[in-house]
Amino acid sequence: MELILGIKDIAELSTKIIDSSFQEKVNGVINEDLGIDAVHIDENNNRICLFNFKYRDTLKKGSAKTPADLRSTNSFLGYIKDDERFNKDKEKITELTKEKIYEIIEFKKIEPEFKCELYMVSNDCTVLDEEDPSVVEFIDTYSWLDVENFNLLDLSKELAIKPDNNKASLILNDKELLQHDMDGYTTANSYVAKVNIVDLIRITSTNHKLREKESIDESSIILEQEIDINVLFDNVRGYLGSTKYNKNIISTLEVEPEKFFLFNNGLTITADDIIVKKIRMDKCYKIELINYQIVNGGQTLRSIYQFKDEHRRK
Repeated sequence: MELILGIKDIAELSTKIIDSSFQEKVNGVINEDLGIDAVHIDENNNRICLFNFKYRDTLKKGSAKTPADLRSTNSFLGYIKDDERFNKDKEKITELTKEKIYEIIEFKKIEPEFKCELYMVSNDCTVLDEEDPSVVEFIDTYSWLDVENFNLLDLSKELAIKPDNNKASLILNDKELLQHDMDGYTTANSYVAKVNIVDLIRITSTNHKLREKESIDESSIILEQEIDINVLFDNVRGYLGSTKYNKNIISTLEVEPEKFFLFNNGLTITADDIIVKKIRMDKCYKIELINYQIVNGGQTLRSIYQFKDEHRRK
């Protein structure tokens, strides 16, 4: 619920749970949940979120959820769909479930246009078979309801440690950028770019405002920058320290910087999106990198920063 709703307060989340087992074990309350284990009304975004949780003791083979789990929500959904039916049967419904149904019915009166979502959550890898006749019938009956699967695969994606979003800009002239169309059929492209070290430090620094600047007024500001380890999140190898190769990188920068390109394989950067626009009467390119990572060349980048730091001390 925390991942889907974005609510981190456990006490607040607990108030949304009407699950029979939870209420009996945690609060000592007997409640019949009618197939819906938790309810959240999001007034800011005009949506109702319903949850059906299934906990498996063992991981079973198979990829499809049983339609019975879906059908178990019929009673609750029927009541929020039909106010008259609810009013007729409300004395038979246990208190906590009755309160949530009533809240939804009142919300419907205030917000005639809203989104209703049913999350089928399970600690396995199954999803609903949308071609199953029972599932098709359910979806047709509740056409106003969006049914969403949430399983272990979704859970692992949400909980996986991810790099932060980032963005940077570069200006290169037409001789410094070579574009390669991967296959002519996809939007994926690769570029070979000649980037000076000042810009390389700028777009990999912890200063996110500096990353998006097209130029730097005072190059000395680069000496103050620190490397953002986040841009190396997808890089397999950590920094190996003062190895022979890293010492040679620094030595080349000190003694023969003009040969740096000849002696070094460069860096490989991947990005979710690379936006390239011609500017300055088509003589230059403005390049925007969206959510980028340095996947190869981590040793080179760290050595460049070490060279920069040593130069600053001098």
